[in-house]
Order: sequence, then C-alpha cells, then structure tokens
Amino acid sequence: MIAMRLIRSLCLFAAPTLVAYDFSDNADYLAPASQWPAWHDTMQRASDEANVILACVENKDQCQRWLRPLHVIVDRSRALTHKQQLEIVNRYVNQHRHYRRDRRSPDTTPWGDEGVFSQWSTLLEFLQKGGDCEDYATAKYMILRLIGYSPDALRIVVVYDRKTREYHAVVAVHDEQGNTRLLDIDNRIYGRKPTAYRYIYAVNEDSIWDHSVASTLPKRRQRRIR
Repeated sequence: MIAMRLIRSLCLFAAPTLVAYDFSDNADYLAPASQWPAWHDTMQRASDEANVILACVENKDQCQRWLRPLHVIVDRSRALTHKQQLEIVNRYVNQHRHYRRDRRSPDTTPWGDEGVFSQWSTLLEFLQKGGDCEDYATAKYMILRLIGYSPDALRIVVVYDRKTREYHAVVAVHDEQGNTRLLDIDNRIYGRKPTAYRYIYAVNEDSIWDHSVASTLPKRRQRRIR
C-alpha cells in the first residue's frame, strides 16, 4: 500500500514536466491583452486586414499572387488531421527566409524586468516582409485561427533558451484530447517541454500570462516567495 502511494505521488509530481505547455492553470493569468499596447495595436492591425485575408481564403481569384499559397494552405488544411494541420502550417511559415533579428525592450510591459518583444507583425506584414521569431509565431497563430482553432486553444509563448541564451517565441496548441504541442521555428513540433526552454510569458488575442520564475516553482516555494 505504501509503495503504491509513493508511485502515485511520483506520477503526480512528474506529470507537469511531461506536458509541452499547461493550458489548465490560470494562476499565471496577468491581464487582458488590451493592457499591452504593442500587442493590442498588432491585433487591431490584424483586424483591419481581415476582409482581405478572408476574401482570399474563400476564393482564390480574390488573392493577390503572393497570397495564393495562403489560400491553398488553409483550404487543404480543413480536410487534414490535427497533426497534419500543425505540420503543414509550421512548415509553410518556416519556409519564409526573410528573418530579422529580434527586437526587444525591457520596459514595454508592466510585468518583471525580462526582455520582451516590443514590435509584432500581422500576417500580411509577415508574408510581405518577413520578421523575427515572434512574427513567425504570430503568423502561425493567425493561420491556425483561419483554419478554425479558437483563441482558447492557442497561445504565443515567449521562452528563454538556456542553450543559446536568447529569447524565442513558439506557438502552443491545445487539442480536444487534452494534448499540447509546441510549434517551433526549426520545423519541430514538441509534445514535451524542451529542457532548455524557460517560459517567460504568453499571449493570445484575449489575454496575457506572466510565467515568472516564481510561478514556475512548486506551490510550496511559491507561497514562501510571496
């Protein structure tokens, strides 16, 4: 009996480390997305582009030539499995070679002193001009929304990569079976959290989550720090 309890306790303790990203815990919720001006402005610009994008997605003849691949990706993805959708969107966005260096600012948000991305591109801006890692992540987020994923199932997660010692952005996707995947810029799709990544914060079009160092500690240590 004692052995079984120990095994059960170990499983419960280990489970959070196995998931790629935890959508279930609201403890890290910070604020509505509108509270971050740089991100809110990007969402407003994306809203202004919506008519152009939706017309293209629904009718290829309404697409400018450089937008036609987007129509094909969204149209074909609707008949694919969840896994195939993630793969095709990840590869489509990652094939864009117009990569720019990350643009970060230490004081553009009301939380912490971590470096945060101060500029974001919309989908049309990215497809025309390229961008840096958070723009790749934003483009994937927006295409998945076009395919039919809800905001509640998507987050752009900014991480600190301990190996490269740089900040980076990935897309977390949650499915109906409770699985979470991370779409990365090197075409990898992670089912578990990469050991080198430390989550800093996350956003979607509705909310902001602050994954500070304290919030990633075991609950007992969180209480001590606070």
